[in-house]
Amino acid sequence: DAPLLVDESLSNSLIASFDFIDGSTDVDPLGTIFGIYESNSSCLASDLESKVDEQELQCVYACLQPGSNLRAAGYCLFGMSTTLVLSLGDGTHSFVLNESLGEFTLDKSHIKVPARGFTYSVNDGRSHLWSPFVQAFAKSLREGT
Repeated sequence: DAPLLVDESLSNSLIASFDFIDGSTDVDPLGTIFGIYESNSSCLASDLESKVDEQELQCVYACLQPGSNLRAAGYCLFGMSTTLVLSLGDGTHSFVLNESLGEFTLDKSHIKVPARGFTYSVNDGRSHLWSPFVQAFAKSLREGT
């Protein structure tokens, strides 16, 4: 839940954001969700445990971008096998870690969400906080209408 800084020698014009899947929210496999954005500024943040100055704060703000600005996104799940699902903007592809080769190999290409599914799953423990539109949508899914 704290920023992880990358060595400045590896810095370029990209911003990587991560959210770790730690199993604390009804998710069995552990993994990481990530997004890659282009940076609109050149900056490096120092150790965020010290006081953050205005320039470093601007670096943090550069990370706050809408999803429409994503250049790449995906997730990696670690379990009985390691799966990487990745989109570079032209389709979504699934890769599985081949441990004997030490690399990811293509498992499925151009993955699509079906137009109509048979099940849906959502943690609705906080559904009372959802917008009326989302509440109505979830209700229509539950009732099959």
